[in-house]
Amino acid sequence: MFESEGAEQAGIEGLDESGALRKTSVAWIPRGAEAEWAFGRIESLAAASNATWQLDVEGITEDLQFTLYDQPGSHYTWHQDGLDDGVDDRKISVVVQLSAPEDYDGADLEFLEVATDYDDAERRDYLDLVRPRGTAIVFSAFEYHRVTPLIHGARRSLVAWLSGPRFR
Repeated sequence: MFESEGAEQAGIEGLDESGALRKTSVAWIPRGAEAEWAFGRIESLAAASNATWQLDVEGITEDLQFTLYDQPGSHYTWHQDGLDDGVDDRKISVVVQLSAPEDYDGADLEFLEVATDYDDAERRDYLDLVRPRGTAIVFSAFEYHRVTPLIHGARRSLVAWLSGPRFR
C-alpha cells in the first residue's frame, strides 16, 4: 500500500543553493476503508501527545503524505507545517519512518534544537531514537524542522497533520 508507485516530484521554490526548498517525491493516500487503520493509529498516537499540549484538534483532515527521498541530495530545508496561509489549521505533525535505518544515509529528520544545540554524541543518540522503521515522531506543527540531504539509499516516510480551529 505504501509504495513509491505513483509518487510525483514535490518541489517548492525557496531557500537552498539549488533554488529548491524541497526535493522529494510524494504520493497522497486518501482516507478510506483500505487506509483507515493507518489514520486511526496515527490519530491515537497524536492524541497521546496532545494530552500534554491540550491543542484543540479535530483529527486528520488531509490525505496522508507518502514521502520518498531517493535521489542523492533529496531534502527538505527548514520549515514549519502550520501557521502559513492554507495550512494555518495544522496543529500536530506526525512522521512515521517506513525505511530501516540501514537502507539510507542522510535524509535525517532534524529539529532546530538538534541542529544548533546538540553535540555529536547527543545527535547520534537522537538519530538512534528516530531512525528505526516504525518509529512515529509527533511534534507541534509550528516547530521548525528539516530533512537533511540524502547521501545514498532511499528513505520513505508517512506524514500526517492533525488540524483544528485556527488560533485567534
